[in-house]
Amino acid sequence: MNRVAVHDSVILRIAIRVGSIFGISSATMRIHFMQGWRFGITGILASLTHIGCIYVFVEWLDLWVHAANLASSIIAALVSYAGNKYWAFQSDASHRFELPRFVIATLLSLISLNTIVAIGIEWFQLHYLPALILAQVITPIQTYIVHHLWTFGAR
Repeated sequence: MNRVAVHDSVILRIAIRVGSIFGISSATMRIHFMQGWRFGITGILASLTHIGCIYVFVEWLDLWVHAANLASSIIAALVSYAGNKYWAFQSDASHRFELPRFVIATLLSLISLNTIVAIGIEWFQLHYLPALILAQVITPIQTYIVHHLWTFGAR
């Protein structure tokens, strides 16, 4: 067994034990673990796509940075949608049903992220970096739950 598989199995065993405390079956925890793992990898790939695209658009194609960022965001969102639909959540529902939900969920995530940062800075007087880090921890968890229960889970 390779090092990654050993690490995954340890994390999975911990997740199953934590789930059992809350009365969640090991089969359900395995599903959430695999979906969560794939959701995280998809998010990383979408982020790398965003960074790569904006670099190409600005440095090679000499596009205005704001237009390049907008185009890169759209491309990254498409990567995220495809990765989540076909790999993380393995959904076979129609794009007409899931794509609008994905767009809504993505916009809600953006609002959530910015709200958490603003509250951290304005109400709790945090420096922007800890507020952003907190938002970057909370927002993906919220997004996973929304995608699992609504975007790709409600059929």
